[in-house]
Amino acid sequence: MAHIFTVGYEGASLVSLIGALRQSGVAALLDVRRDPVSRRPEFRKRRLEEALSASGIAYRHESRLGVPKAERDRFRKNPTGLAAWYAAEILGPNPDLLRELSESVESTPTALLCYEADPARCHRNLLAQELGRLTGLPVRHLDPATAAERP
Repeated sequence: MAHIFTVGYEGASLVSLIGALRQSGVAALLDVRRDPVSRRPEFRKRRLEEALSASGIAYRHESRLGVPKAERDRFRKNPTGLAAWYAAEILGPNPDLLRELSESVESTPTALLCYEADPARCHRNLLAQELGRLTGLPVRHLDPATAAERP
């Protein structure tokens, strides 16, 4: 059965991230960070894309699905309201993109990438749930730090 996967790289190495993706059969990674930068060079857009490509995994960055820094800072202190904000400000204004991504995840095993290890604290979970609603596919959260799935 097909799935929509999510993965956060917090606490993981690039090798463990790629291993978790490959072990789960992921063929494409959708980077949903607003800005694909990191204090860890291996997770910056160009280096990440190169490493994934060398492993046979396609890479796509979609900044329209990311959360601006000011909003991330606000919701980090108090996550209440993130879901409503994300639905109104990000998902609502992008129905064509969501339809396109729905078709893509149905045909290609895809993981949504962001930083946070815990999907419950990350917007990628909200996006995954919406794509799951649109496609009927279940969502699986990968934990590359332990190479396991989260409930």
